[in-house]
Amino acid sequence: MYHVAAKDAGEIVRLSDDYFIEARKDNPPTVTINRPGKDAKATPIEEVTITVPARRFRFMALDLHYSVNAVKRK
Repeated sequence: MYHVAAKDAGEIVRLSDDYFIEARKDNPPTVTINRPGKDAKATPIEEVTITVPARRFRFMALDLHYSVNAVKRK
């Protein structure tokens, strides 16, 4: 809990009501792949668009690791 105050003529004057701070458990981010829905069939020259919604703020980066014909890529 905290409040804002200032010193005026040598006296502490309260400028706000109390603010409360609540500590919460930090949970890992939630990342899902919405598109394509399972295994996508594509030709060797076709691009496959993906949709990856991520929940949680302050993502610095999101790396996608995938494989094409059992060859792993990043």
